[in-house]
Amino acid sequence: MAEGRLGRDAGVRKFFYFIKEKVSSDWKDLAFHLGFGQADIDNIAGRNRDDKSRCMDLLEEWLKRNGERATIEALMEALSEANLQSTVDGLKDKYEETDA
Repeated sequence: MAEGRLGRDAGVRKFFYFIKEKVSSDWKDLAFHLGFGQADIDNIAGRNRDDKSRCMDLLEEWLKRNGERATIEALMEALSEANLQSTVDGLKDKYEETDA
């Protein structure tokens, strides 16, 4: 089971760098749509010095909290709900497996 989870984590994690580069200063909007509360957002903001680091921290925290539910589909849905459709479109253009 641990082996399968590692594979799944690596699967969604491979999109994190692209997302962090595109989302950056809009990471708080994404956080809200990923189910993070204000206290969580403040905590992430406080432990990172810039928006790209905050966005990556957010994505890693989301993955840790959601395990198997942390899929690229769920992430793309949250991006779309956060009005970050250009990031969704960029993922679809760059990664064949996201074009469902």
